[in-house]
Amino acid sequence: MTGVSYKEDRANEVLYSNKEMLEETFYIYKDSSDTSLKSGDFTAYDGKTIGLAEDSKMASYLESWMSENNIQSNVKKFENLEALAEAFNDHQVDCFVSADNIVSGYSGISP
Repeated sequence: MTGVSYKEDRANEVLYSNKEMLEETFYIYKDSSDTSLKSGDFTAYDGKTIGLAEDSKMASYLESWMSENNIQSNVKKFENLEALAEAFNDHQVDCFVSADNIVSGYSGISP
């Protein structure tokens, strides 16, 4: 099944392929009008709150990226993408992590 990330707790219920079926790309999205976060300026993320829907794969990639780039952001996890989107729209988080195919219908955000 494409579009289903591997999770240990559902490994007995989903017959995952032994080979990757597609490559997921994760981005950190910000409000299009936010000029404080710029591509390549990792220090701009220091002190920012990055929202994340509960997903172990995205969380591990975000943690690695933050560690590799010495980024001191706060990570706030949400139960699902809908709760995360609501928090982002209410300015409870400065930016959020999502796969590129999940947020394609959203407007007012940029990676």
